[in-house]
Amino acid sequence: MIERFECAGTGNEELMAICEAYYREGMDKEELGFKLHQIITAACDRDMLSGWGVVVYIVSKDGISTTFHQSKQS
Repeated sequence: MIERFECAGTGNEELMAICEAYYREGMDKEELGFKLHQIITAACDRDMLSGWGVVVYIVSKDGISTTFHQSKQS
């Protein structure tokens, strides 16, 4: 089985569970970005040890894009 996403860090169990529920094959970049923001916010809110943000790497046939999602307000 080929994994379509990977999660790491203190909130990885929360992230993995939510990703498995919401990810579907064929999502376009805009939809994926929107879902990632929702997923990261939900997972980090449930894990008090998670940091203040997440670096997201999207690997596609067009290359690698990197974004930072702030999950908690300072």
